[in-house]
Amino acid sequence: MKQTALIVFALLIASPALASETSAMQQFIWQWVNLIILIGVLVFVARKPIRSFLAGRRLAIKNDLDKSKSMLEEAETKLSEWQQKIDVLDEAMFEIEASSTTRTAAEREQILVQAEAAADRIKADARAVVDQELTRAREELRSEAANLAVDLAAKLIKEKISDADQERLVTEFAQRLEALPSESTKRN
Repeated sequence: MKQTALIVFALLIASPALASETSAMQQFIWQWVNLIILIGVLVFVARKPIRSFLAGRRLAIKNDLDKSKSMLEEAETKLSEWQQKIDVLDEAMFEIEASSTTRTAAEREQILVQAEAAADRIKADARAVVDQELTRAREELRSEAANLAVDLAAKLIKEKISDADQERLVTEFAQRLEALPSESTKRN
């Protein structure tokens, strides 16, 4: 291998000298040969540093991919947790809405029942007041009618009863009183 490298090196040095004597086609071939030799030397010399660089780069990319994968899994886990929390909150919000609707309906019904009861009490109180007023008015009318009847009867009696009739009525009244058993006899 050392011999090949020396021959290649000698050709590289000699190629410009030979170039003046050769044709254009030969120059083209020598340029390609020089290029291939140069690439071969570069590969031979830089092979280990390039390999270590590429291995390090490959390892860094693998680590970055693993880290990205774990971050993605963590993000998906958090997304799942937040989605569950959102579902729980949606469910709680639905329950609260249903509960408030139910409570509102129940309160409305209770208010209506209380209002009807209050209206019934007011009607009953009004009826009682009206009945009391009617009773009082009737009593007043009866009292007034009785007073008028008594006055009218007294007037009629004064006009139609003579002194003899009046004496006879007093006597009859006294006899009736005497005919009634006395209270002292009733107690014994």
